[in-house]
Amino acid sequence: MPETYPGITFEEDGSCSLCTQASATCRSYPGLDPLGERVRSLGKGKPYDCVVPLSGGKDSSYILYMAVKQLGLHVIAINYDSGYMSEEGRSNVRSACGALEVKLVVVRPECDIQEQMLRQILKVSGELGCFTRTCMDCEQMLRTAAVKVAAEYDVPAILWGSASAESAEHIEYDEYRFGRSGVAILSSKLETLKRLKLTPAKIARLLTPVLRYAALSCRQRIQMGVPLSCILNPLRLMPFPASKPTVEHFFDYTSWNPLETTALLEKELGWRHPPGRESRFDCRLYAFVEHRHLKQTGITDSGTIDCTFVREARMTRERALERECATQMRVERECAELVRSIGLKDMGIRLPARQVPP
Repeated sequence: MPETYPGITFEEDGSCSLCTQASATCRSYPGLDPLGERVRSLGKGKPYDCVVPLSGGKDSSYILYMAVKQLGLHVIAINYDSGYMSEEGRSNVRSACGALEVKLVVVRPECDIQEQMLRQILKVSGELGCFTRTCMDCEQMLRTAAVKVAAEYDVPAILWGSASAESAEHIEYDEYRFGRSGVAILSSKLETLKRLKLTPAKIARLLTPVLRYAALSCRQRIQMGVPLSCILNPLRLMPFPASKPTVEHFFDYTSWNPLETTALLEKELGWRHPPGRESRFDCRLYAFVEHRHLKQTGITDSGTIDCTFVREARMTRERALERECATQMRVERECAELVRSIGLKDMGIRLPARQVPP
């Protein structure tokens, strides 16, 4: 991890505070058998046991495979296609459902709304000098769509699959799962505004695209059937239902090594990924997330995740550095291509010259 990473400290021997925290953490898992028993009991007498959200990435593809092959569950897969899915992601969704003979439901928003939202948030990013909120409402839409499909097909459970092992924000993982409180959202936004040191002139320029984005977000949420409480607050992430359907977090039951999953998925499902990019390639907008994380912390989002694998002895430091160098070399180009694809001019958002440490 670089010394520019927020909150990090180093000991005299060069070890960092994140390594110290990781070595003190130990977690046990009950295994997948209790999960299978619970979901089967909920689905007794019904045509389907659970809904599995499927993006075409490694985590969700692995969950779908294990749910069908190891747990023997009757599954409906749901894919939310924002319009910015990669071709590899779409191909993996189709091949996985075909290989496992699983029913697939694809949900798509109005593409013009999605593009208009991206256009407005990129205008905001240009003013701030950093890409922000470019993931837009995909998480919100996927949660809503999964709940709606479960209700439509009378499915009692949803297997949710985001893994903390592949999250760069471990501290906020519980907030991600259960939804952030209004106080936490407001506090975060105020801290961001304080850090940006916005002038009155810049605030005036930001007002129009921010309001347009908020209006478009509300319109999309209404169309997709998002709960009213989350429609009126575009910053709020819908919490998972307390019941009906029951939401089970797959990775609460088992530990796994994401790096060892690739070979299994390739063999069994015909799963594919770009060279050197086993994670987060299923959405093209992830390039903006990488860019922002690199600019703010000195390391990309995927690089932060690789650091977790280094600390857990699942990846060598040399391999992680090699991957980080490759990511840094391509991220600015990919962002520029996405900006041009929706007809905007160069945003002028540049990464400072940097050199990954040897």
